[in-house]
Order: sequence, then structure tokens, then C-alpha cells
Amino acid sequence: MNRRTRAALVALGTAAATVTALSAVPPSAGAAIPRTALAANATSEASEARAVDPASQEGLERTVSVRLERRLGARARASYGLPASAALRTLVEPQRWSPDRAWTFGSAVFLIPDGVDASPVTALFVARLDGGAWKAGLQGTPEFASCRTTRRSRW
Repeated sequence: MNRRTRAALVALGTAAATVTALSAVPPSAGAAIPRTALAANATSEASEARAVDPASQEGLERTVSVRLERRLGARARASYGLPASAALRTLVEPQRWSPDRAWTFGSAVFLIPDGVDASPVTALFVARLDGGAWKAGLQGTPEFASCRTTRRSRW
């Protein structure tokens, strides 16, 4: 991963943590669950982070990645100069969790391929665990607005 991608991920993580719509949410122990060492909060918060069920985390990542691909995949390929059939890698980073771990807010990004000089294609998401499956909405969609409005009063 190149330096520009890392810098973009750090900036995205910082921006996501300061979104005005959720600024009233008090951070709690384990609020940030960094997925990799590239996460913006991978320092002190990582040691405080509570474990998340791996199957649940994988399901969240899969759900958000599919939504991101459907909504922004064509834009990412065009921005990165890739053919329409090219596979894109994603990074999904939950930033905040509800106390019962059934809701999360975070960011997702298409990783920039090596040798490509472009800005990352990103989105914020809100997701909820419903009957063992994650339901997610990306920023700018009706699902995002619905999830955010429904959950905001319960954080």
C-alpha cells in the first residue's frame, strides 16, 4: 500500500470520527475497533477495544463492501483508471458501536492499486444487525438516513 493510500485512510478515519450527525454520541470503552494496523485509531484505543464476534465482523465487512461496490464501484474504477471488469479491494472500518454491538457507524474505502496516483473513493456507513444479518446504508442513500435517524436516539 502506498503512502497516499495510508494518508487518505488516516484522514478518512479522523473525518468519520468527527461527523456532526453523530457528535452527540459519547465515546465508550471499545468504541473503535481497528481492523488493521492502518486504522487511524490503532494506538491506545486498540488496547481498550472489546472483541467482536469474527463471523459478525466478517458479515459486516461483506455487506458494506457489496453496498460500496454497487454504489461507487464504477466511479472508483474510472478514478483509478481500471477496466470495468477489474476487481477492487475494500477496507471497512467500524468507528463506533452501540453498547449492545447491534449498531455501528464507520467508513469504507476502495484501496488504491499500487502505482495509481488518485484520490480514494470512500463512503460513511451506518449498519445494524437484524436477525443475524447486517443491514447497511451508505452516506447519501435513503437507507443511511433511515438508519441514522432510527439509531441516533439510542446511542
